[in-house]
Amino acid sequence: MNQLANYCNELFLAEETSLYHFCKSHDLERTSIRRLLKGERLPKEEVFEAFANALSLTPEESRKLHELYQRQKLGTLRYENRIFIKEFLDEIGANYISDFQFFKNVSSSYDNNLIEQTTMKIDHPLELSRVFQHLLLIEGNYSAPL
Repeated sequence: MNQLANYCNELFLAEETSLYHFCKSHDLERTSIRRLLKGERLPKEEVFEAFANALSLTPEESRKLHELYQRQKLGTLRYENRIFIKEFLDEIGANYISDFQFFKNVSSSYDNNLIEQTTMKIDHPLELSRVFQHLLLIEGNYSAPL
């Protein structure tokens, strides 16, 4: 079993209920949750979120559970790279925010849908790294005019 499955089992056992009753009372698909608990398959994010929300978790348990899910979903290397990017940007923002300004060039060759809004709401810490990764991908595919 993987770390995520082990931790999910630990949290689930603390609920002191059967899988059938837990899934029925929280309107969860029992097969997906059973596969998660056995480490057979990683559920879709919506199913995982519903499972996590159904558990009685402390903030620390929730953070660890979501971290293990993202690590399992992305793979250790990609997950750690995204955390590095997030921490790097946090450090830049914390230390250089007064000196840093972002200007949106409307005529740029970047994906207009990505930068259409001048402000964005980041609900999850890894979303910023996904945007950053997307920008790097676009930049890698961009050929500067001669």
